[in-house]
Amino acid sequence: MKPTPTLQIKVGLLIVTALIILGATIFLMGKERRLFENKVLFEIRFSRTIGLREGAPISLTGVRVGSVESLTFSPDVQDNHIVVQVKLVSAVAPRIRKDTVARIRTQGVLGDKYIELSGGSPDSEPLPAGGLIAAVDPIDYEALLGEGGDLVQNIAAVVGSLRAILQSAEEGKGLLGQIVAPQHERKWTETANSLRSASTSLKNILQSVEKGEGLMGQLVRNKETGQAVMEDLRAGLHQLRSAAESLQKTAQKIERGEGTLGTSLQKTAQKIERGEGTLGTLIQDPHAGKEILTNLRRSASNLESVTRQLREGDGVLHRLIMDKPYADRLLGHLEKTTKDLAQ
Repeated sequence: MKPTPTLQIKVGLLIVTALIILGATIFLMGKERRLFENKVLFEIRFSRTIGLREGAPISLTGVRVGSVESLTFSPDVQDNHIVVQVKLVSAVAPRIRKDTVARIRTQGVLGDKYIELSGGSPDSEPLPAGGLIAAVDPIDYEALLGEGGDLVQNIAAVVGSLRAILQSAEEGKGLLGQIVAPQHERKWTETANSLRSASTSLKNILQSVEKGEGLMGQLVRNKETGQAVMEDLRAGLHQLRSAAESLQKTAQKIERGEGTLGTSLQKTAQKIERGEGTLGTLIQDPHAGKEILTNLRRSASNLESVTRQLREGDGVLHRLIMDKPYADRLLGHLEKTTKDLAQ
């Protein structure tokens, strides 16, 4: 059965329509993705790309200007960066400047990744084709979540410490417990009253000073009195300074051996150096010093023996010192005898 002209026309129209729709779709998609415009290649380096794929869109301040061409590792094995080759429309290439920064962003509900470029400052020079665009690495949310776990543990530890502190305070332990304990309420009330009283007293004193009452008030409010006191203070300080200077001069004269006191001290020091006198003998003659010390020890021992006998013995001196009634009677007899002899 041969196809009729009508059927051929219908098939032809269907094919043409399909071709038109296909062409329009390709044109619209190409226009949206700017497939039919000249492109310029640039390079971006990220430490991690977190799901960025080839063909991902690139926007400049919100306007799509290209797509990701490829993602490869750096040829240098010591370099852990990922090299992202991007193609941008040549018309916007002059807007890519040396201070332009690339960031990986997320769009849509599915979390598709794209690269966003900042425009850069007008004062910065344009980046040449094939240049390296500065990049900011995306946030590692998994690392943040791990740190968040540590943060939660730290917060839990802090809460536990606060709970222990509050429990100790409720039990009246520690300074905080002493402050908030009900049994100490009276003491804190008394302290507050004392502070209030002290504040009132201080207020009254300041009011008296403002009124010019008392010595402080006269000093503050009375200009003449204040000046007189300041002059007296200056005079006293001047006298004190003069006395200090005189004392310093006297000390210097003594050190040089000048004056009566300086001469006497110098002569005494010379006698001591020659071994003259008791002090010189003690310092210069070791045997004499030892003998004097021995005599002093013997005298101290004898004195200790005498005092012990006076304290513990039963003689007249002991009774005079230790027995007050006996001493009073003896003094009475002596007074009577003295009077009789006088008559």
